Amino acid sequence: MSCGFPVVEADVIRSRLSARARSERIPLQVELEIIATCNYKCVQCYIPLCAERGDMMSLEQAQAIFRKLVDAGTMGLLLTGGEIFTHRQFKEIYLSAKRSGFAVHLNSNGYFITDKWADFFAEWPPEIISLSMYGATRESYERLTGIPNSFDRFVRNVDGLLARGIRIDLKCPAMTITADELPLMKAFADARGVNFRSDFNIMPEEKGGNAPLQLMLAPRDHIDLLKRMDPGLEETRKYSEAR
Repeated sequence: MSCGFPVVEADVIRSRLSARARSERIPLQVELEIIATCNYKCVQCYIPLCAERGDMMSLEQAQAIFRKLVDAGTMGLLLTGGEIFTHRQFKEIYLSAKRSGFAVHLNSNGYFITDKWADFFAEWPPEIISLSMYGATRESYERLTGIPNSFDRFVRNVDGLLARGIRIDLKCPAMTITADELPLMKAFADARGVNFRSDFNIMPEEKGGNAPLQLMLAPRDHIDLLKRMDPGLEETRKYSEAR
């Protein structure tokens, strides 16, 4: 005697989950900022002088939120900052999230993800680590981050994660000081078989300053860059339709 199981496409399952989540107000995907501070001094950052903010979520606070999210039906959890690896209890928070059953995504600039961390993630893999990339050369990268050796560490740590089979993607804010190198950054990602995306949203400073907005691309430059990065605008169309 044999029996068969119905086959349902993954896209159909995602569509049904999303529809139910919307109708029943289930927070299916959640972004959680666990720390405000960062080790970089990026010129476009909307939280200038991050060290002024002492906001840091404790392990106990994170676990209380995780329990509420489990009860609410959350499946995907993004841990973000600031730079999450500057949190002294990041490992404990991450493991607590994994043990709570979430598909855990991470945002990071990659600076601190050395071989020791890469080995840890090989044992406790996240769903994906989304790494911010700030240039295609040492000079441009460090001019944006304000941190010596940040480019070399980024490259080394990206390759370390990939060598251990950790799933990553790369992203870069699209603005006047990165636009010319975005195709080179995409080529860097393509050579390693990972996805690259650019974010055109530049935010004003948290305290009201508009300095980051001076780095925004003009509308025509924005469109021209989209066409260079996405010939035919196929990916742009998919993104727009999803939104």
